[in-house]
Parts: sequence; C-alpha cells; structure tokens
Amino acid sequence: PFMMIAAALLQKNMLARILELPGADALPSSPGEAISRFRDDVDEINRSMLEFNDLVALTLSAAIALVIMLRINTLITVGVFLPLIAIVAVVTASGRRIERYRKASREATGTITGFLGETFGAVQAVQVANAEERVVRHFRHLNDLRLETSVRDRLFEQWMQSVFWNLLTLGTGLILLVAGRSMRSGAFTVG
Repeated sequence: PFMMIAAALLQKNMLARILELPGADALPSSPGEAISRFRDDVDEINRSMLEFNDLVALTLSAAIALVIMLRINTLITVGVFLPLIAIVAVVTASGRRIERYRKASREATGTITGFLGETFGAVQAVQVANAEERVVRHFRHLNDLRLETSVRDRLFEQWMQSVFWNLLTLGTGLILLVAGRSMRSGAFTVG
C-alpha cells in the first residue's frame, strides 16, 4: 500500500505541475518521454525508498550478527565479512559507470517512446508526405540505439553479478576451510 500511495501521489503532483504551466511550456520534451517519466521515474523512486528500508534492516541485523560472530570466532568472522567488504568496494568503484549506463538506457527508452507517441499522433501527416519508409528507418535506428544501450547496461549488470557470486563462493570456501581446521583441532564446535 505504501508504494502504491506514494506512486499515485508522485504522479498526481507531476500532472498537477504540468497543468499549472502554460501550454507551450508544459512539457520540456515529447509526450512519449513524459509518459515514460511518469512510469519509470516513479517506479525508480519507489524502489529506492524500499531499498533504503531494507538497507536499514540489513545493516542492523549485520551489526548484531557481527557482534555475535566475533564472540564465537574472530578469524571466521573476518572470513565472512571480507568478501562483503570486497563487494562494497567493487560497487563503489563501479558506481559512476552503473549510473552512466542506466541513464543512457533510460534516455534511449524515453526517446523511442517519445518518437512512437509523436508518430501515432501524426499518422495522417506521415501518410500525406509519403514518409512511411523514412519513419520506419528512423524508428529502427532509434531502436538499435536503445538495444545497444540496454545490452551494455545488462551486460555490465551481469558482470557485476558474476563478480559478487564468485567473491561470495570463494569466501564461503575459505570459511569452510578455516572452520574445518578449527573443528578438527577442537577450537570450534557446531554448538
């Protein structure tokens, strides 16, 4: 309910602001891009609020787990948190690139959505000018640009996922090796 109410409120306020402006200044870009902003930007804001809520809860539970684990075995605790720190470092180092790829992908989607909106609104003009082939060619060009930016964004996201899972798998393996040695020597028990 919170996300739906927040989305409705954001969209209501955006529409109210557009309606307050003079007709020529109401939309800084195409109607299709405005529709894309109403949909995608509102979803992104809602998702960020949910992720912040999760971040607070996960930080609190990680702090509690850290204290408990440090009391049990310091070496294994360091082994658990070392991969997590490495992941945070990778994300921090890649932050600008992620931002750039996401922005390019969203802009390309907004451009093609705007073009489609304008084209559907001007079907008769396109037919009168006998410009169907040029419109389709331009649509394909915009779609190719959107495809390129989306693939670049998705490829980088998959690369990041690969780095994360490999770091976690290596960390888990190291933890098991250290815990196995400690169990064999009797310094660490299951209980």
